[in-house]
Amino acid sequence: MTREGIIELEKGGRAMSFDFYASVDTNINDIKKFNDKLVELISNYIDDDELIFDIKLILNELVINSALHGNMMDESKSIEVSVHIADLGISIIVKDEGTGIKVPVKCTCSDQSLMGGRGLGIVGALVDELETCYNRVACVKYFR
Repeated sequence: MTREGIIELEKGGRAMSFDFYASVDTNINDIKKFNDKLVELISNYIDDDELIFDIKLILNELVINSALHGNMMDESKSIEVSVHIADLGISIIVKDEGTGIKVPVKCTCSDQSLMGGRGLGIVGALVDELETCYNRVACVKYFR
């Protein structure tokens, strides 16, 4: 089950920013459907196939990592996802119900040695900023 909300701020008929927040249960099939739906929604606001591919990979890594490592595949737990799109870029925040990453990480992603496992390494290579704080991961990808 998912719970979600969308906020669009418009000026002159053009969306100036987009905010999405939702939660998904810790179930791989639900997560796949959730991520596919979210990427489809984001693609209505971003017209760049390469960027959409990166965003899909980022979402998959973060949400699946939350299910596997944070919530330990406990289907009674959920994962919260928020996305903000503005003129400069996109930010994604994923939060699970686990105990979290023991050593918080904050970097501009130029130093990959600061990343944890393979999933965060992939995300770190795709984003401009990455921050972990216990059971929350936030990242930013700027539009070029």
